Amino acid sequence: MPISLADINNSIEVIEKQFSVFNDAIEIICIPHKTGGRKQACLSFKKGHDEEELSLALGKLFSFWIHESPQDTQSEFLGTIQTYKKTFGGLFRKKVYLNLIAINTDTYESVTDFELDLYRLCWNACHALKISEAHDKKDGQKPLMNKLLIPKQNNLRVLEHNLQADIFAALIYSALSEHNYILELAKTRSLETLVTCENYLPEKYPYLMALDQTKYIYKEFISRKKGGARLLDQAWSAAKLVAKGISQEKYTIWQNFADKTQSMAWRGLSPEIILSITIDGNDDIETKKLGVQISALTGIPPIARSESAGYYNPFKSDQENEQTFSQLTGELFETLLTRAIFENSSLLFLKTAEEQNKKLQKGQFMGWCAHALQESADVFDKCLKTGQLPAQMTRDVFKANLAKVSWDQIRTLGESILSHRRSHKNFSIRDFIDFLGIAYNTQLIKASVIRSARKSQELAPVQNVSNSDKAGFDLEDRFSTKSPPYKETLH
Repeated sequence: MPISLADINNSIEVIEKQFSVFNDAIEIICIPHKTGGRKQACLSFKKGHDEEELSLALGKLFSFWIHESPQDTQSEFLGTIQTYKKTFGGLFRKKVYLNLIAINTDTYESVTDFELDLYRLCWNACHALKISEAHDKKDGQKPLMNKLLIPKQNNLRVLEHNLQADIFAALIYSALSEHNYILELAKTRSLETLVTCENYLPEKYPYLMALDQTKYIYKEFISRKKGGARLLDQAWSAAKLVAKGISQEKYTIWQNFADKTQSMAWRGLSPEIILSITIDGNDDIETKKLGVQISALTGIPPIARSESAGYYNPFKSDQENEQTFSQLTGELFETLLTRAIFENSSLLFLKTAEEQNKKLQKGQFMGWCAHALQESADVFDKCLKTGQLPAQMTRDVFKANLAKVSWDQIRTLGESILSHRRSHKNFSIRDFIDFLGIAYNTQLIKASVIRSARKSQELAPVQNVSNSDKAGFDLEDRFSTKSPPYKETLH
């Protein structure tokens, strides 16, 4: 359950005062909103300042974010406005840095979570101040009125800045609360690599790559910490020092690692499976070390490698995954054929195809052969009706139909589904069928999905369906919806 708006406002007030002590030119302005309400909250805030000189700068800043159409499921630092405020009845002007932060109040389950994240976001205010001061001193340039500073999304710089912000927040919050949030943040960043979070990229938060250095500098920081302005200044300097020691190679290692773990998470794999593949399913020592570290921090143990071997392994080469794919489909068919002969029923072929198509909707394509299984069910039934032995004929039909969808086709489709899920979360069976209809080389797959959906009654009869689609699913439903005891064999 999200924390109350009153708790959020109390924390904002405290942290705003802390940063004004750090530098009285810094003003932290938080704009709370619900998911989907950032645009309206920003427009309402601007409306309250329409009579001020600041209105033009606010308009430019908000128009940038509105134009970018941000997904506002996360809190975000919007930017800094360098401007001037009148003092002493308008006789003087004082330069100030207004730092606007959009706060999604739906995302925090505790005050601790919120305050730690707000300190992280406020790092950007210090960063903007340093940049602006350096610019103003350079070649004696005159400070600009209502200058906008909006965070750039340059890839490696984003990683470096997020690292500094994480260290900055962990050091300050640990010092103020007298609790070690260095490890608490590490646990959070670890878990984020193993689960899905809408519109959030763990790849951009390489905090674990500097955890040992941060723990070391924390001891020095605590022993020398000072209050007030010095505390924030020390935290800023310490974070910058640690980040400076992280090489580009380490950033690349982290991106590669987190990208692959996220690809598995968005395909619906559990953290235990992901860790098994990460630790035991690849040969790269750096990947193994990160996997072991994350398992220790989160307390999540990997399952046995034998249980995760049937999943797509992003750490393996395409050729190795293709070999696994071929082995899975062959072994699966022979297992199902044996069961079908024993039970004198083709139902298990169709049940397995249905399960595969549901998993394909999540991007799990390893061992997918649903279209071939459905065709196998049809020929198996035909053999039973005509009194023929079904084994060889069913096997021949399976192999012939399996060859109609290549490894490259199903792998490419799986990656496309993954990309779509990371952008749009889940999509309905109808959305999935429409998605499959976009590419000409997925028609067999589309027909298989439609047939499974019709069989499971997820999809009502559709009017004006093309003949090419009908060929894949417009068959008499000859089977009971009640299936025999079934143990899933495809992962």
